Amino acid sequence: MKTQSIRFVIAAVLAAVPSLLLAQSSAHYTPGIEGIKGASLPPPGFYAKDYNVAYYATRVNDASGNKAGPPNF
Repeated sequence: MKTQSIRFVIAAVLAAVPSLLLAQSSAHYTPGIEGIKGASLPPPGFYAKDYNVAYYATRVNDASGNKAGPPNF
């Protein structure tokens, strides 16, 4: 009985692991700036990273797509 309980717990933990291993579900950087291979070494040569991003908006939407935010935005 005890071994069945241990096997069940191990199976439950192993089943839950893939849901914890999401690949950057909410990235720290703006999409397109860094990715999964952001820390890997590139081929030899000179490289520069530019983290400046320009974003313009005339309207703020909520999760449903409805207008949100301050009036006269």
